[in-house]
Amino acid sequence: MARWCRYERVSNGHALLAFDVDNFEDLNATYGRELGDAVLDVFIQRTTALLERWHTTRPGTSSTLVRIGGDEFIIKLHDLGSEPLVEARSIAEAIVEKFAEPIAAGQATIRTSVSGGAVATSGDPGLQVLLDEADRLLHEAKKAGRNCARVVAV
Repeated sequence: MARWCRYERVSNGHALLAFDVDNFEDLNATYGRELGDAVLDVFIQRTTALLERWHTTRPGTSSTLVRIGGDEFIIKLHDLGSEPLVEARSIAEAIVEKFAEPIAAGQATIRTSVSGGAVATSGDPGLQVLLDEADRLLHEAKKAGRNCARVVAV
């Protein structure tokens, strides 16, 4: 947490994104926890690869991906420059799109999706404000039908 707070004060534009796997409990109940864990691994792999490609096109940016529990993840994007909303929206939409691709799991092919909420800022609203807003937006995306992300600037 201290690292995140430090970036909030000194970075040039940043964003906090919250994601979770849609209908994860049903997936676990239908296919078992082992497959559920594999789906979480795929989310991490695909998101990490996407972020690594993004960083190569935007020198000076950095990110932190954290699993905060169950099927919930937080991504902090650092040093986004003068248009953090544009960058946050681009990453959020790319994650949703990438995760909609089929997942090969043993003999099965799983189709699932993620929902997300993202908040971008050039200021210093505080970590708790960013977390609360990203969580609110995540739930808004779920209510809107899942498989999407809601993104705002504060």
